[in-house]
Amino acid sequence: METHQTLQGIGWLSGEVESSLALAYDALEEYLRDAQRADGAADTASQHCADSPLQQCLDYFHQVQGSLKIAQCEGGAILVAEMEAVVNALSTNSLGNPGEACEVLVQGINSVPGYLKQLVAGGSAHPTSLVTMLNDLRAVRGEHLFTESVSFTPNLDILDAADVAALVPNPEALRDLVKKLRKMYQAALLGLIKAKSTDNHLKNLEKVTARLRELCSGTAREQLWRTAGAFVEGLFHLSIPWSSASRFLLRELDKEIRLLADKGAAAFDEPFPRQLLNNLLYYVAASGAETPRIQTVCQAFNLQAALPSAHNTDTADSGESSAWLDNQLIEAVSNGLIQELESVKDLVEEFIASAGVNAGSLRQTLSYLKRIADTLAMVSQFSLRQATLSIIEVIEELVDGNGGEMDTLASLIMDLESAVNAWRIHDHPELDAAELPPAQRLEVSRARVKLLQEVIGDIDGVKQSVLAYVSARRDGSVLANTPAELAQIAAVLEMAGLQRCAAIVKACGHYIQNEAVSAAEAPDWRDLDTLADVIASLDHYLADKLAGSTDGNHALLSLAELSISKLGYPVETPPQIQPRAALAMP
Repeated sequence: METHQTLQGIGWLSGEVESSLALAYDALEEYLRDAQRADGAADTASQHCADSPLQQCLDYFHQVQGSLKIAQCEGGAILVAEMEAVVNALSTNSLGNPGEACEVLVQGINSVPGYLKQLVAGGSAHPTSLVTMLNDLRAVRGEHLFTESVSFTPNLDILDAADVAALVPNPEALRDLVKKLRKMYQAALLGLIKAKSTDNHLKNLEKVTARLRELCSGTAREQLWRTAGAFVEGLFHLSIPWSSASRFLLRELDKEIRLLADKGAAAFDEPFPRQLLNNLLYYVAASGAETPRIQTVCQAFNLQAALPSAHNTDTADSGESSAWLDNQLIEAVSNGLIQELESVKDLVEEFIASAGVNAGSLRQTLSYLKRIADTLAMVSQFSLRQATLSIIEVIEELVDGNGGEMDTLASLIMDLESAVNAWRIHDHPELDAAELPPAQRLEVSRARVKLLQEVIGDIDGVKQSVLAYVSARRDGSVLANTPAELAQIAAVLEMAGLQRCAAIVKACGHYIQNEAVSAAEAPDWRDLDTLADVIASLDHYLADKLAGSTDGNHALLSLAELSISKLGYPVETPPQIQPRAALAMP
């Protein structure tokens, strides 16, 4: 939870973060110089060497990400993680345009300090302000954009009203015409990429999208090209930025033109590209422009109510609260997440029914789960996002045959589903207690409230100690008293009957004592990332308890247990004992 004290911690770290980012920038520049000397033909093996510029850049990025995760600046940590993914792609020579990727990385480097200053000054911590940058980092890798997540909820009823069986008088003439339009489109797009006579090229794109809208009249794709026309209009009037994501979306539209040119009217029977439409609609909605095409599309899809950022993120608190989302949007997002999880469960059941032979079913779950993780990030449910990433890790292990247990997978999925349902209920203030499930109707005594508040405060003190440890360049003496503090917290949790929490806290204390205080070498940043996940999950679980929740947050404890076991300190689920009466926790 990003408390005021944690934000102060971000202030302490700002100098170190900026220093590390400057070093990352220097390493990136060195990589570009080396690539130019080698005419762009970098040796993939050399890029993985410990002293290669890209590896150094990656190390600095990971150090920054680790610092931000420990400070629970989740939005910034997600941004830097996406930057790391671009560097990894560069190191394997898997990007079509390394120069563009480096440009986007520089933009990312420059955006992090400003984001941190915004937080310290009391600005919104929600990552919706980072969506454009996050999308650009995804676009240069050809990955799904963040705006495909179900946190963006345009009204798509207009698609259902379309007549997909619209008549085409002359199918052959349609294909010939679309082929000509595609040549015009590609010439204009190439001209834009080369930055030559941009206004004329954008006007040509507008003409192509308008003609395609007419050709697709009566079908769902009519709305795709109507939206594409609004998107191009936004580019023309500079209300939509010319960026890597913009170029990516224009190339995706070219694929749709090619489909129509190849198949003619039969293309109308192909699956509709909803994710492409969603991405275009997001940029149209975010443009805020009042130009004709944009206004038409905004009204048709009710875009004013679809953007999370339209719901007062500037005045939202900085924790993992959804106060900045209205109830209708929370309902829509949670329902979308549950639907995605149902698809995941169906595919897992297919895998089980095949006796583990049909690994393809498990692979298919990854696209759903990645979209779920993106959605949870966009609505600031960071612990649940981390729980989703843990599910992805287990599935990848099962697919690759490197371990992973079906029982663990099933438990994590069910816990996540319960947690999403609990989030929906918890953030509906108009729901009367009588309408909640029995497990949610909790009356917390004054003694329990005081105990939880004190424990959460003590855990926040531990977080501040870890932040000080990072600021002191991982000097173990800074954490000398922390294991004892964690042992005291564990004892209180045991008295309260929260044995799982206590076991996790004890394991954290053992890890810090053995790996940070007593060890000759400091733990690496990846391990500190994982420790941060453990502490954050425990913190959010206890905060939910304080808020009166008893169901749906087990995903947080499961995540904490899984994370601490990765550090080599596994915890067994302890037997539940009768807590002392005055301090009993449900």
